Amino acid sequence: MAGPASDELAGAVAIVTGAAGGVGRATVELLSARGACVVAEDLNPTVAELEDERVAFLLRPTVETTDDDWDGLLRVNVRGAFLHRREAIRALS
Repeated sequence: MAGPASDELAGAVAIVTGAAGGVGRATVELLSARGACVVAEDLNPTVAELEDERVAFLLRPTVETTDDDWDGLLRVNVRGAFLHRREAIRALS
């Protein structure tokens, strides 16, 4: 159950992987109910069931993924994580 609806997370954006079931699905539902906009990611096509005014889903088979799509994923998920860590280490040093 998502819990009581509120706007305590209004303006926040969350990305949830493994969103089609279990803990991932519950996390999407909770964040959305609390006012966050959520990007739900999963290879399972049932992730589309979560789509509403606050939840968008991502699902694309590998054979339909373009080089630009792949480069974008790497920029966000790999390069973004590296840059974040590097700046955190600098700030903590």
